[in-house]
Amino acid sequence: YPGSIGLAPQYKTGGCNQACTEALSSCLMAHINTTGVHIPLWMTSPLTAIGWGQSPWYKTREGTFFGQIMLTNAQNNLDGYYCNGPGADKNVVPGRLGSTQGATPYQNAFPASDGLCDTNHSTGTCGLQANGDGNTSCTLNGKTWSSPITVWRGQTFQAESAQKFGSAGTNDCQPASNCGGGKRVSWIRAGVDGITLSGVNVAAAGTNNIVVYYTNGDSTGSADRQLAVSVNGGARQVRNFPPTGSNWDTVASITMTLSGFRTGSNNTVDMRSANDNVHQAPDLDWFEVINTTTASAAAVVASETSCSAGHTVSFKSYANGEYASARTNQDVNAQSSGVGTYEQFDIIDAGGGFVAFKSHTNNLYLAADMGVSSSAPPIRARSSSIGDWEKFTLEVQTDGKFGIKANANGKYVAAVGGGANANLQAVSSTVAQTSTSWEKFTCQ
Repeated sequence: YPGSIGLAPQYKTGGCNQACTEALSSCLMAHINTTGVHIPLWMTSPLTAIGWGQSPWYKTREGTFFGQIMLTNAQNNLDGYYCNGPGADKNVVPGRLGSTQGATPYQNAFPASDGLCDTNHSTGTCGLQANGDGNTSCTLNGKTWSSPITVWRGQTFQAESAQKFGSAGTNDCQPASNCGGGKRVSWIRAGVDGITLSGVNVAAAGTNNIVVYYTNGDSTGSADRQLAVSVNGGARQVRNFPPTGSNWDTVASITMTLSGFRTGSNNTVDMRSANDNVHQAPDLDWFEVINTTTASAAAVVASETSCSAGHTVSFKSYANGEYASARTNQDVNAQSSGVGTYEQFDIIDAGGGFVAFKSHTNNLYLAADMGVSSSAPPIRARSSSIGDWEKFTLEVQTDGKFGIKANANGKYVAAVGGGANANLQAVSSTVAQTSTSWEKFTCQ
């Protein structure tokens, strides 16, 4: 049993002595989260099997856990404790430090003062490892615990501290302890409201995760709300956010894998509603940045890097493997096996998070031609200027392919029928996640 959490070999046989049970206690306490919200963690400890060394992906020292919850003390109580790290906000993490946790086997070791591990208190303190990796031991009321575990989390942001635009505004949570900082951001609607996170710091360029803590008080069974997220002005990625409870103060989380990050802290993340006049966004509480490294992530990064304003691209239909071509009476069809002038388009920044596509065939902009059909307008290279019909958003999918949404009617562009010479029309309400999806394109 102790070996299942990676303790040193001497603890794996012959029972579990005092040092073993103390180490096991610290590890169990460090993992406790009473809300069920998934929170990725990095741990350091003087325990040999855990050891020292920080991860560039987990920059916030949440706190340290120590004590003995496997045996009761002389007063028939459990000695389970935590203290706060210097980067921890007491109200940030639902179900963890300083939040409304319900019944837990641990308590704040130093509640009378600031609660920080590294500060001397009248009842004790925790010694800090020389390079700041974590606490070496903790003393409380004359007893020293030698196997503490220090927990680190990713970079965190409070939604109410972000730059807000449109009608987005701050709202109080009831009770305040339900939300990070006691507040959330509400009224994110119509694609023009939202927030921007600045100074997002990642250790490596490419794809990273952002854990979005949100509330959605819509009744159970209601349509999910949606959030469209763009990194450094790149394509938007849209995710659904289902109801979280019977009110707007119950927090849940969803992890979004986003591409387009640059190494360092010069990253911005734009969050707004999906701009389809149907789905409003959830209320936003706080965010945590977490690393991810996968082979598919590299493909997403490469794809999104080139599929943004300022680049010349070709669109290849996932349904039939053919390139979108503007060669027949201005209509755009997925019909070419290779790339030439007909298949090349300049991506132009159209403002407000939209882009436009200028065809190399005739130097005209692609439009969802609502004059032909409002429910299934064909995509045509027909316009000399950018208006509502000529605006689109690019939305990266989890597999690195793209959905193209027309501003004209809020529908996704589809290679209708999926066969040879498939006509591109803004006709679909969603991007099908199938192996023959009409709505998916690669951007090359």
